[in-house]
Amino acid sequence: MKRILPIILAAFLAVPAIAQDKPQEKPAPAKTEKQQEKNTEKAESRPDGATARCNDGTYTHSPKGTRGACLGHKGVAEWF
Repeated sequence: MKRILPIILAAFLAVPAIAQDKPQEKPAPAKTEKQQEKNTEKAESRPDGATARCNDGTYTHSPKGTRGACLGHKGVAEWF
């Protein structure tokens, strides 16, 4: 019994270490409001290169479907 106990204890302690070896996939972080502000502009008509119109009337040049494209501008009203 004295020989088995250290083996069982070692196996028990190794299980969490094995589970942690698997790489964790993290989603791409959403842009901060300050970063997104650089990609938006207020305009009377659709600016060249605009990819979407935000709900507050600004336009964004973020790639189509970008998460947080109109962050701080009440969301995307329409993608072009």
